[in-house]
Amino acid sequence: MKKFLIVYHSEDNDGVCSAAIILNYLINNLKIDRKNIDLLGSTYNSLNKLQENDVVTEKWPKEYDHIIMTDISFNDWKIMKWLYNTFANKFTWIDHHAPIIKLSKEHNFDDIEGLRNISNSAIYNAYVYLYDPFKLEKIPYVVWMLSAWDNWNYEREGINQEFCRAFNKGFTIESKLSVNWYLNNISLILDNKLNGDFINAIVESNEISDLQSQIINIYNKGKEACEREDEDNKELIRINGDKSWNVNGIPAIMVSTTGSTNSLMFKSLQVKDPSINDLRIAIVAKHCSDGNWTISMYNIYDFKGVRENPLYFHCGEYLQKKYNGGGHEGAAGCTLTVNKFCKILKSKQL
Repeated sequence: MKKFLIVYHSEDNDGVCSAAIILNYLINNLKIDRKNIDLLGSTYNSLNKLQENDVVTEKWPKEYDHIIMTDISFNDWKIMKWLYNTFANKFTWIDHHAPIIKLSKEHNFDDIEGLRNISNSAIYNAYVYLYDPFKLEKIPYVVWMLSAWDNWNYEREGINQEFCRAFNKGFTIESKLSVNWYLNNISLILDNKLNGDFINAIVESNEISDLQSQIINIYNKGKEACEREDEDNKELIRINGDKSWNVNGIPAIMVSTTGSTNSLMFKSLQVKDPSINDLRIAIVAKHCSDGNWTISMYNIYDFKGVRENPLYFHCGEYLQKKYNGGGHEGAAGCTLTVNKFCKILKSKQL
């Protein structure tokens, strides 16, 4: 019997948790034997290597009957279309990254099985696609909160930014970005009776359920970690930040680090009313074991998708067009060879 392969983005909760939601559905709803399901945690760089080594075109059709991708895609749209043509309705793609979704429409493979909605995260899309396609039920609280953070929807959803961040950070710490952790705690993830009122209320421990207590503990861990992280990031930027960079003429700051990063690590640079001349883009460079460099790009400010804003900039579209990268408006990434990176380093222009 051929197997299922779940390919998921391994670097954040969105990919890992959505993979667990899919895995849970296959095991418990479709009764697929766990031994017939393989997991492949991936980054865009690792997918490029699979493509270059012909693993996708040579190995996958022989070993797998059904391919499921969540929160990730190949940067090369031709490989996505090849998967579509090869596996037909046994290729499922759940995603929310605008550049590749746009390309799927331009090149006529946008009717792949699955759900692609840029307004929500992969976790949200996976849940709706598998468990509530007609949107008859309330979205589970954990799914809602993790989605709001990953897709920058917290303001639209009426969620305090710092609260949403701490919630997400707590789940990152607790899960260690493990699909198995999320699968083992799937009752917590998919419980649609929970709401956020109990977290803000001052209650005795015996007045809340075990699930509520578990969420509160996870949130508190995240809150403490965020407070420490803010202090560390402020010092890192003060010592290591180079503010003489630009991206397409837009003032930027470059930081080289080996740690995990996100847009909020640069919040100490925010001013109340940003202008054309203020720092608006952050670049983070990391050296890979294979000699290449990964570049992460962040908007220092959240422009909320308002393209009419004169300060608007879409990180994902820019990196896809110029460096075959991809991602969101506010956060995106790409991989560069050492020669390409050195040229950029000399010019201080990305």
